[in-house]
Amino acid sequence: MPFGTEILSVERIMLKNGFSCHVNLAKAFEKRTEAHNLIDYLYCNREEGFPVSRRYQSALVIRDGKVSWILVSKGLAGP
Repeated sequence: MPFGTEILSVERIMLKNGFSCHVNLAKAFEKRTEAHNLIDYLYCNREEGFPVSRRYQSALVIRDGKVSWILVSKGLAGP
């Protein structure tokens, strides 16, 4: 997603690609090695596979209704 894209357009694209999304206001987003606190972002998550699934998470940081930064995390989840 290019920076400056309207967040509603980004959400539609992410949903179309199998992600579930919701907006978080003044919340933290943590990756394995870093934490980002008190940011507004569209959180999107997608998991695929069983019993171990590959998980994709993204925080599309919102400023003035548009994407200003993108944080991404991926990994494996399961027993």
